[in-house]
Amino acid sequence: MSSHETLTELVEVLIDKTRDKRLMWEPVGESDTYATVIDGSYTLRVYRDDDEVCLVLREMHSPEAITLFAHNQIDHERLELLHRVVRENALRYDEKIAQVVEILKAL
Repeated sequence: MSSHETLTELVEVLIDKTRDKRLMWEPVGESDTYATVIDGSYTLRVYRDDDEVCLVLREMHSPEAITLFAHNQIDHERLELLHRVVRENALRYDEKIAQVVEILKAL
């Protein structure tokens, strides 16, 4: 897995890799924060927290969130956890979430 020097590079890769999934990545209020809505049910937000790039997946209208932290890399262990949680229906199973997880794992 390659390292991404900046959050902008990571977001560009995410945008490119998810283009055919019709995910619209948009800047959010704070600087260096981007978010997309997946299937109208989840938000996936990417931002920088100090020196870490953070990915946060949250079911809308729910306080529960899965955070994927990385030092300029996607954390494969957390992606596996996310994948397992989705498979086990702790979050409502959603094919688009599964596709996004596969895309992120391939980065």
